Amino acid sequence: MKYATLALALFAFGCSDEGGSDGDSDAPVGDVSEIQTVDWNCDQTSWTYITRTDGLAHTVQVQVFDSDAWDGSAEPSEEDAWGETHQFFNTDVAADESWFEYEGTVSKVENTSQVVEGQSTVFECGRQGADTLAFSMQVRDANDNVFDCALWGHRSAEWFNDTLGMDCLCFESEEDGACGDHSNLGK
Repeated sequence: MKYATLALALFAFGCSDEGGSDGDSDAPVGDVSEIQTVDWNCDQTSWTYITRTDGLAHTVQVQVFDSDAWDGSAEPSEEDAWGETHQFFNTDVAADESWFEYEGTVSKVENTSQVVEGQSTVFECGRQGADTLAFSMQVRDANDNVFDCALWGHRSAEWFNDTLGMDCLCFESEEDGACGDHSNLGK
């Protein structure tokens, strides 16, 4: 079983600007929190993601993208590259509410027509996971705006930050490989 733990510094690195509470601003709406840790593991039958935040979050999700097949275009077709989004649910909380844990497991299926968000994935564990996939763990507010996010994996900064315009913290681990060489790393 492949397993990785990625701990983030406990400082703020939000993905939205400060602002008022009207609908025209980037101010977070509803419950928002920041990512403290991201854990994931996988085997031949499933992927499991576990994220801890410093408070109750409205939505926690992971986006996974086959960055190896991506041709660099702003809107890749399903024939060029495949991406998935999986939302997680609050599964644990510290007694003093200093952290909230969100977990989700998706089962491996054989082709994209069988993928169901939050339930199944076509991505295989092992070499593919470390060498060809880009990951973005996101905390979103009630209006589905990204409040906090963290990246790991192949070309993740290039896809999520540069192409999609996100402002996520990129980190590296020996097991996951580099996010990429981009000017916005480590924000």
